[in-house]
Amino acid sequence: MNIYSLNGSVFSNANTEGVFILSPTGETLILKDDVSCSIFNEFKKDNSVSLEQISEVVRRNFKISIEEEEFQKDISEFVEVLLQHQIIQVMSL
Repeated sequence: MNIYSLNGSVFSNANTEGVFILSPTGETLILKDDVSCSIFNEFKKDNSVSLEQISEVVRRNFKISIEEEEFQKDISEFVEVLLQHQIIQVMSL
């Protein structure tokens, strides 16, 4: 099981339009939907987060009406995007 953490050099700002993130690679990502903002906030709140913890937070805060396999795939793909932009990183245990 991988544990992820927010990259310390990431700048973010939340406003009424969403969460704006400046990645270490110089790209700006904008999170506009409540689910992605919730996941990002979980990374900001905790030093270490697993996919299982992210799934629990999303299920607790939102009504998810898709099958479990598709739900887990969506979460994994979003985390992968954050990894690719160096917004989060895999923690060494």
